[in-house]
Order: sequence, then structure tokens, then C-alpha cells
Amino acid sequence: RNAALTIQLHFHDCFVQGCDGSVLLDDTITLRGEKRASPNIHSLGGFRIIDRIKNKLESECPGVVSCADILTIAARDATILVGGPYWDVPLGRKDSRTASYELASSNIPTADESLPSIISKFLFQGLSVTDMVTLAGAHTIGMARCENFRSRIYGDHELTSSKTIPSESHLKELKSICPPIGGGENNIAPMDYMTP
Repeated sequence: RNAALTIQLHFHDCFVQGCDGSVLLDDTITLRGEKRASPNIHSLGGFRIIDRIKNKLESECPGVVSCADILTIAARDATILVGGPYWDVPLGRKDSRTASYELASSNIPTADESLPSIISKFLFQGLSVTDMVTLAGAHTIGMARCENFRSRIYGDHELTSSKTIPSESHLKELKSICPPIGGGENNIAPMDYMTP
């Protein structure tokens, strides 16, 4: 689960103002951070992982390694730990002192967004459709909240036919986790059964 949290946190950071650690900033009197933006508020975790790494590094070499570099390296290493590829990470990022709630709300694709809209958001970031498919694959590890898949398991299948319908056994299991009405929005289910 930590791998999924770290990878997703990095993705959400990079999609707003670049990979600058801005997603890690808390709200202040003068700054509205990205953590509470609609795509982030109920889906992001992993902040404590980055905090623990930062605290350890600060005790060994204070003021040297940025949170932006920590998050990037942690996401790369998390990818490796779940069987993904290695890539070189250039270091030297500076931490952002600003965040953008508005860009987080508009730039980050949501679970119920159409494919053309998601493609448009990736193209806006300078990424290709191939990049989108690769990064979407990284969103198949970890857990999903009920509110993000309820419409797919209870929806009108004529309206949702463009979305993949799970097998009957998987559908039954998802329905046991996620009731049709009356709560359960925060119930979670594994995105796959190999790397939950």
C-alpha cells in the first residue's frame, strides 16, 4: 500500500506545478495548499512516509535534500519495489514555496472523467497518450475508495458500457464492500489482487 500512496502522491505533485513538492505544503493563513483540492482530499496519502524520510535525512545532513527530490526518489523506489522499472533521477530540485489549489482542482484527472478529457490534461502537461497509458497503469496498484467506483458497479450499464465491467465474482465482492446507497464512501477495495 505504501508504494501506491507514494507513486500517487508524486503523480499529483507533478501534475500541478511540476515535480516541486508543492503537494506537501500545508494550508497557512496566506497559502491555500493542494491537499484539500477535490482530486486530492480523499485520495492522497503517503505524507507521513515523506515526512519520516525527510526527518531522517535532516538529522544526518540538514538542509541538503529537498522534499521534491525525496518524493521523486521515493516514487521511483516504490515503483521498483512493486516490480516496475528503474530510471535515473536527476537531483537538485528546489522545494516550492507556493501551491495552487486551483490548478490541483483543474489539472489532475479524476476517476469519473472521460477519456478525451484525460488525454487533453496529459497533452497539456506535455505528455503523450503512451505516457498516459503508462501512468494510468501505475494507478492499478493500491486501494480505491467506494465513492470512486460505485457508479461502475451499480450504474446503468448502457450508460457505463464504455467502462470495463468486472467479472461476476469480482462484482459480487465489490458490491459487498460498497453498498448501493447509505454510506460506505470511505470503504476501500484493492485495485488488483496481486499488489494491494
